[in-house]
Amino acid sequence: RADQQVLLSSQQSHIFITALKGFCIGKGAPMPPASSVQVLERIVQQSADAPAGDKEARLCFAVLTELATDPACPPALQRVLPSPEKDSTEAGASQTAKQRLRVAMASGQSGTGGSRSQPEGREKGFLQRIFGF
Repeated sequence: RADQQVLLSSQQSHIFITALKGFCIGKGAPMPPASSVQVLERIVQQSADAPAGDKEARLCFAVLTELATDPACPPALQRVLPSPEKDSTEAGASQTAKQRLRVAMASGQSGTGGSRSQPEGREKGFLQRIFGF
């Protein structure tokens, strides 16, 4: 209700977002109820206002931002959700992370041949890697 501001835990927020995504986002999904939009507004506000060190809140905010870019997301939710343009610092950090991942993947694929301890053609299976058989 509008007169009661209840703070949700990070777990409750993630559960709500997952349920909302499952029920109200997608082809043929019903429009979200007004009460769900109000709860979502509160979650967006909570995650945006959280300290930078709060990893759960940062994850929640990233999930909300990703949800806003979903083409199946209804306009009623997109108006409430944070967009990448609204938070350029998050988008910049995300872009940097994407770039770092691409560089790491590229160097991992091309540079793995000489750094292996196993001779060529003798790959270890996952049981051998985990248990050392």
